[in-house]
Amino acid sequence: MGKVMRIWLSKEFSKFKHKEKISDQIIRDLVSETARGIVAADLSEIGSEIPIKLYKQRLSRPGQGKRQGYRVILFYHAENYTVFLEGWAKRDSDDLAEVQKRAYRQLAELLFELPDEIRDHHFNREGFKEIANEEI
Repeated sequence: MGKVMRIWLSKEFSKFKHKEKISDQIIRDLVSETARGIVAADLSEIGSEIPIKLYKQRLSRPGQGKRQGYRVILFYHAENYTVFLEGWAKRDSDDLAEVQKRAYRQLAELLFELPDEIRDHHFNREGFKEIANEEI
């Protein structure tokens, strides 16, 4: 029996997802691609020992390919959880500033140190949304 990957969406990402009419299934498909090692860019700290990865992913727009679609920043903890942090249309910006990458890397380290129940409580308190997922 496989393990269920939990998927969390930040408030900011949830607003973006709703505005752009991105379905939960599209999010699950992107998590599945990530689990198979298909990522646009690994923004994790080089040499980092923590198992939480910071990835930039490409997400296609309806009727268009990934190249002109959306960019998504997420944390990925293999076989445990994925946290979608932010998303934007490629036409608006192509990349994160280095200061944003450093802040997300620091947040990944903090998340890794938290026990699951404390992390989940924090996510719920801060308005993160969890979407249903299947076994991976």
